[in-house]
Amino acid sequence: VATDAAGNTASCSFTVTVTDEESPEIVCQDDVAITTSNLGTNGDCAGQYAWDHPEPTDNCSVVNYTVTYTNPDGTIDGPYNVYATSAPTGLSGGAAPANRHFELGVTTVIYTVEDAAGHVVTCDFTVTVTDDEVPTFVNCPEGVTFTVGLFSDDCQGGAIWSVPIADDNCSVTVTQTAGPLQGEILAVGTYPIQYTATDA
Repeated sequence: VATDAAGNTASCSFTVTVTDEESPEIVCQDDVAITTSNLGTNGDCAGQYAWDHPEPTDNCSVVNYTVTYTNPDGTIDGPYNVYATSAPTGLSGGAAPANRHFELGVTTVIYTVEDAAGHVVTCDFTVTVTDDEVPTFVNCPEGVTFTVGLFSDDCQGGAIWSVPIADDNCSVTVTQTAGPLQGEILAVGTYPIQYTATDA
């Protein structure tokens, strides 16, 4: 406001607008490699891993902080609200766990941070789970010799046995890798039979 000696006044005005041009910052941890038995939890096709959520920073304030998991099969879990302590909070995943069972393969963990000005930044790391548990046979008669009697006036015969079954924490295939096939007509003699169990 300007006023002269006669008391006449004039005024003008203007506005000052402050905008936030600084994006938030977040730094993720390094990639992780674990096995299905990493914590002594044998028998399942996943690895257990616990970690600390990275702490984002911003010059003003963080209004949205989520974590999403892209699984090995391409499906997505989340987003989960990292700041939430209980579910749900309007996000599809509710609260974000600080530990997780990770499926066999590579899972990408993605953190997304948004500040009050709408700036969005992300960081990510991967958790790679490999299967270190070998399959085991359930009913393989290892070391056992079967004696097959022959029919009268015949010098050959067929042997029938139970195909061995194997078990594995993930998946397993059993194939015969040596010897004659079950039920095959055989001449007199000794025939070693071998089966092999192979997991994924």
